[in-house]
Amino acid sequence: MRSRLNHSGVRLVALFALVNGVSLLIPLIFILQAPSEVTDRLNGLFLPTIVPAALSLLASVGLYRGSAWGCTVLCLRSLLGMFWGGTTLLSMFERRLPFGAFNDLFLQISEFLILAWLTWEFWRARPETRATELGENPDKGGEQTAAQPSLANPIRPWGTVIAFVLTVVGFAVWLTEVRFFQFAPTRLAEIPLIGPSIADLNAEGPLLATGTTRSWGREGQWVISGEANESEIKRFANDHHWTTTTNSTSKAHAMARNWKLDPNQYPWRDQIDFTEVHVGRLAPPLRGVGILTWRANDRRFCLETHVLGQSRETSR
Repeated sequence: MRSRLNHSGVRLVALFALVNGVSLLIPLIFILQAPSEVTDRLNGLFLPTIVPAALSLLASVGLYRGSAWGCTVLCLRSLLGMFWGGTTLLSMFERRLPFGAFNDLFLQISEFLILAWLTWEFWRARPETRATELGENPDKGGEQTAAQPSLANPIRPWGTVIAFVLTVVGFAVWLTEVRFFQFAPTRLAEIPLIGPSIADLNAEGPLLATGTTRSWGREGQWVISGEANESEIKRFANDHHWTTTTNSTSKAHAMARNWKLDPNQYPWRDQIDFTEVHVGRLAPPLRGVGILTWRANDRRFCLETHVLGQSRETSR
């Protein structure tokens, strides 16, 4: 007899899964309504977003019903997110975390502990005890018929256990492959992964870099700060064919804001007006995007990059 788990904590996790799935799908709705040149550039992001979103929504249904298959789907969604989707069940809380680039590590550990708790709860859950499911015969004084399974031999959620074991293995691999950085490089070329693509930016003064890298797919995220002349910022943007905009808002520095980096070291706050704002693709062989802002009062720039992998292009 299969067990169902009517637990308020399980339903809370189901709510988290529902919110996570919806939050991943909402941006796609707006992207699909954008001009064709925008959707063509973001075409590679559709599948890594839709699949985790669908799994989150499916898991929320199973967990709300108290079924072990909901936990199984959630384990598979977590495993997929580590190496493909890049989001976790609790990504909605990232902006409130104070750990900077280590937010991702905290969220992955938290998700892993939630899955361990869910797997344990479903493993030790007893089957439902309704008379109809137990096969009790009122004419025989409530004696349980031999044709029905017994409470002593419930069907264990082996599929959930196997999915959790795979998640444990994936989490161990993820820990060995992901690197977290927060340091002061002497040159931009020293920054892992992104350094060669931005080494031609002649920065002055102390440099600061915070970011993460994933070695298996050459993926990573970086926020870099330093000093440079306005002419050098314009030259870099022109050489890399980045688009120049007069929009002075700093909301484009979403990663710096989510990581709660020190605004005195990484200029990103909303009240700061930027003199220069440039957006564009990273130079091959990397595939990704970057935004470069510069302000005149202290000549500081803030460069935020999202590396999505290796580019197939060898030249522009």
